[in-house]
Amino acid sequence: MSEVARLLRVGGRACIYVWAMEQEKGNLKSKYLRPSKMNSSHHTQPEMSPASGDAAGLPVHVNGTAFKAQDLLVPWHLKKIRAVEQPNQELDALIADSGKDPTTDEVNNAQILHRYYHTFANSELQKLCEQIADVCVIDSYYDQGNWCTVIERTVNIDI
Repeated sequence: MSEVARLLRVGGRACIYVWAMEQEKGNLKSKYLRPSKMNSSHHTQPEMSPASGDAAGLPVHVNGTAFKAQDLLVPWHLKKIRAVEQPNQELDALIADSGKDPTTDEVNNAQILHRYYHTFANSELQKLCEQIADVCVIDSYYDQGNWCTVIERTVNIDI
């Protein structure tokens, strides 16, 4: 957060969005939650890939469901795609597809890694931003399963 603030000019603003632990606010569920996933009590989670490192006991998040913990692992699918210029040559491409359920073909051709993510609780982002020197919090709000805080640089600093 300090680095974001450092890059601002006096009067410059930054809007910071993070995933909210709370995917429901005021009896309104975020669009991220899928009805088919919310009603399911059992979710299968992919095994940890040796390339992704030790899970350290963190839960693996299932896309489209409520977050079970603030610190978790999110599946990252590395899929093989064919090169446009040389259709017979396969290339490994870094394609982050944690936003949708992979098809059977995608699962067969994908390597699943896991990335660490921290989901933010109510006012957590705002409190972090309030600790940054030479900036003030202009606004903080909940938006469709995300927390947002807008900060503004108030004092010029030497770089």
